[in-house]
Amino acid sequence: MKVDHKNRMFQIMIKILVCMCVLINTNGHRYRDWFAWDDIELCNSPKIGGNWNPNHEIALVPYDYNKTQNMAISGGWWVAKKHVMIEEPIHKDLRWGEGEDTEWSMRVREKYKYVMNTNSIVRLLREKRLSSYYVEGDEKYTTLGWENKIND
Repeated sequence: MKVDHKNRMFQIMIKILVCMCVLINTNGHRYRDWFAWDDIELCNSPKIGGNWNPNHEIALVPYDYNKTQNMAISGGWWVAKKHVMIEEPIHKDLRWGEGEDTEWSMRVREKYKYVMNTNSIVRLLREKRLSSYYVEGDEKYTTLGWENKIND
């Protein structure tokens, strides 16, 4: 029975093309992992008349949020199949911090399956500024040991 479960899990993982893991900042708080970029109910519009909206917000959504067509993929960490990165490489003229991850996300989010793996946790080595807000409230993801309750 355990082998069957592992085989089913393996078959599911084969179909996953782009994956995010739980990201934890050095202070123990959740970092920008599974987030909405242009869900108007949560974020305001990223652009107004072709210009960046100063009131746009990135929303760290619950891990069961499934509107991946409204999400961006964090450039800090993600996993993608090799053929995805060959077919859709990062924009060669954009460098780190110039929106290369957002530009890439907009190109791939409707084309490839994007999922969250809450069984995998990545801890950042350096403190990063959050620059987003928690839809479920700060306390849920800033309390020591919150990550141990993700899959309960």
